[in-house]
Amino acid sequence: MKPKELVVCRYGAGRCVDWLVGVKCPVTLYNKGPDNEWLQNKELLKDPGFPRLDPVETENVSHEDYVMLKHILGRWDSLADWTVFVQDDVATARHCNQEIVGRINEDYNGTEAIPLLCTSGAPHHKDIQTCRPGCQKPPWDVLARAHIDLFGKEITDPIAFVASSFYAVPRRVIYARPRAWWLGAMQILEELFKQGEEAGDRSMAAYVFERLWMGVFECPVS
Repeated sequence: MKPKELVVCRYGAGRCVDWLVGVKCPVTLYNKGPDNEWLQNKELLKDPGFPRLDPVETENVSHEDYVMLKHILGRWDSLADWTVFVQDDVATARHCNQEIVGRINEDYNGTEAIPLLCTSGAPHHKDIQTCRPGCQKPPWDVLARAHIDLFGKEITDPIAFVASSFYAVPRRVIYARPRAWWLGAMQILEELFKQGEEAGDRSMAAYVFERLWMGVFECPVS
């Protein structure tokens, strides 16, 4: 088993992963297209500090949520001790590439999943957003139904979530749920994506799962 593996979801024309030059663990790049131009500087392929990549071409379903589930199911018997899930462009309004790479390269010693875009090692209330009845993105009724389908119970409190699905997840957290559960999660995602497409919203499934990942990975809030 690998100690750590970085899983990157690429899903946009012109979105490149040159920032991977600083990553110190094996990387699996899932390319959802629409092209293969995932490097801006091709010379990086000659750089010994750039990870060896053999991109996995995959269906353009939803966002990174599809890749996360696809990786968990496809690598079930060979998951790394820690799997780090990120999007192709890791720079955000609050974090630059180097900061995120630094978080990726950390030695993870705990037993709980870590949202990487938090300001510290674990989610604090200042990092948390909430989703309450009446929300429009995603529609609350769709989110509430997905919550029941995933967890077998209704939402009783506002849903706490961290924007963007950047998580470092220990294998034990994934294995805490049987593979059949993760397969069911994929089926829920695919149905949500189909429903969103029919309604003209290809991002609906991604917004639903963005709000549910903390519950899926059972991330504590301090």
